[in-house]
Amino acid sequence: MEPREMSEEELELRFERAMLLDEREFLVRETESRAELTARASTARRNEAERDSELLRLYLNGLLRGNLDARRKAEAQMREKVKAKRTHLAELRRIFAELQKAAVELRERCAAYGAGRTF
Repeated sequence: MEPREMSEEELELRFERAMLLDEREFLVRETESRAELTARASTARRNEAERDSELLRLYLNGLLRGNLDARRKAEAQMREKVKAKRTHLAELRRIFAELQKAAVELRERCAAYGAGRTF
């Protein structure tokens, strides 16, 4: 039995179906992992808040006891946290800009591809 020749439309439909099945599989996996990610994010936020509270407590204790060294140590740790967060934010902004650029390029290529085809 010889394989029959498919039209361009049939090939495109098969390709689209395969892409949709892959996307569905991806979304199912992501949905299943969502609960775990949410729990991990909540734990991370809670741990971060506890560390911030501890720094503020150290600063307050130093202030109440008149301990300048304790206050300076807490301030230095707070400044380090702020510096680390700013560095992290700058990195996230850089990544976001790269993603935006890639998305625009992809959209332009898709538009150019679609413009060259007739349906």
